[in-house]
Amino acid sequence: PMLKRNKKGDTAKEKEKASPFPSLRKRKKLLPNNVESLAVIMENLIQHLEAKGTKTEGILRISGNTTEVRDLKLELVKGEERSLSNYDVHTVSGVLKGILRELPEPLCTFACYSGFLKTTEEEDQMKRWQAIEKILPSLPAKNRDILKKLLGLTDKIQQNSDQTLMNPHNLAVVLGPTLMRPQTEDLEEMLKDSSAVISMVETLIEAYPYLFSEGPAREAALRQRSASSAAPPPLERTASISEAEYTNRYEEAMREIAEYKQKYETAMESQTSSQKQYNEHIKETSETVESWKNKFERIQADMDNLRAKYDQTSLELMDIKGRYDALLADKSKSSSASVAPKAVIREPKKEDKKEKKEDQKSHKKEEKKEEKKEEKVQKKEERVEKKEDDRKSVTEHKNRYEQALKDLDTIKTKYGVKTSATPPLPSAQPPPSGPIVQRSRNSNPPPPLKGVLPPPSPESRIKSRINAYESESQYYKDKYEQTLKERAFIETYKSQLEAKMRYLQQNEEEILYQLYNWMTLAIRLDCLSRGSAQQFDKEELYTRFISDKIHYSTWPKYILTEMEPN
Repeated sequence: PMLKRNKKGDTAKEKEKASPFPSLRKRKKLLPNNVESLAVIMENLIQHLEAKGTKTEGILRISGNTTEVRDLKLELVKGEERSLSNYDVHTVSGVLKGILRELPEPLCTFACYSGFLKTTEEEDQMKRWQAIEKILPSLPAKNRDILKKLLGLTDKIQQNSDQTLMNPHNLAVVLGPTLMRPQTEDLEEMLKDSSAVISMVETLIEAYPYLFSEGPAREAALRQRSASSAAPPPLERTASISEAEYTNRYEEAMREIAEYKQKYETAMESQTSSQKQYNEHIKETSETVESWKNKFERIQADMDNLRAKYDQTSLELMDIKGRYDALLADKSKSSSASVAPKAVIREPKKEDKKEKKEDQKSHKKEEKKEEKKEEKVQKKEERVEKKEDDRKSVTEHKNRYEQALKDLDTIKTKYGVKTSATPPLPSAQPPPSGPIVQRSRNSNPPPPLKGVLPPPSPESRIKSRINAYESESQYYKDKYEQTLKERAFIETYKSQLEAKMRYLQQNEEEILYQLYNWMTLAIRLDCLSRGSAQQFDKEELYTRFISDKIHYSTWPKYILTEMEPN
């Protein structure tokens, strides 16, 4: 899991999510919600430890095998019967601590938490015991019974402290966070109250004969406790340095831990920002590919329309050609029919013939003038319409092509892709220009002039447009395929990032273990400067931290306890 920096405005739920150990901040839900359903299991565990573990060295401090502790706890919670004699006493004690730690509400309930902590402000021991005695009846009956049996077990263990090496203070350090905690599990508040919680549990262990005995037994236990308290405790702490110097060194070690934590959080934040940036790149690339795909489909539709227009124009040209051939055939027939009877008809007089010719000439001139006017007007309108259509079409496709080039340059600049230069878009052939040859409907087409190219036909102009659209479509198709290749490259980059993330998650334990080594080295150097460092099993302590899910910010306190148990 990733570490997140807690801000001032974070809520309790956000702080739970930000913890590097979610199981410490959020209790597991495999246990029932009340103590009554687990009372029998805890009583059996306490009885077994009273019978076989009150003289074992490091009892309740040394953790058993993690796998055995987890499996035995799950089997007991499910109601399966298991013989505890088949397990090591440290495994049984680990199961008991695990159940107490994972209760939704601790044995010393949330309602009594503040009251218990206030008793530590009393300096007189008897007043403190009396204050605790007033608070105990407010606990539920089943919680009070389990607490009585658990404190009875700790009383027997601390009586054999020469063998178990567990005095009331050491037992309080181990059991304090499991017996009481605040309802809102804020890390700063828990660290602030940790010393008061340990002192409170130590007082409970010492006051067990006074709190849970009656009549003469209580008075005898009180006298025995007062007599034993006159002598110095066997494992009392004897500090070789002043309290201020000890506090300074402890704060220095905590600052180093905070620096390492800051570095780790910075690395996690940079990884999170890289993942966010990668997701944005994926989203933008997907949108770009989708837009290119839509453009390609739109161009394909335009090509289909042009093909349909080309087919329709070809049919019209064939129809016109058929009509033209028919007119030529009619003309040849009429000319042959008029030539045959020419010798039989009598020639008119010269005067009549001249008048008739003049009338015909004048009539023909008028008809030609009218035809020329009509043709000029019609051709002018056709040229204007055609020029307007061509201009609109060329402008539209030119704008579309320039926009596509801009989009492509943007993508290449953004992702740093080097591609070959884009081919220029072939433009449509301009409309024909030149002199307009006037001819009548019944006259044959004039032969082409030498050295002058004939004007392009409508069919050739349509073909040139289709070729231009096909080249443009091929260009967009190539760009679409290139975008798909770029997307494949981004997918490869995504898989590489995911592999790096998995590597960081898999090596989280190694990072924590390295942090643990740094803490141990710093505290050992501090203890060596005072000449009071003792050897201890580093691997065993680290295993206990991981199995008990102890937050790494509290590790220095436990490491210092191991190096200086006195």
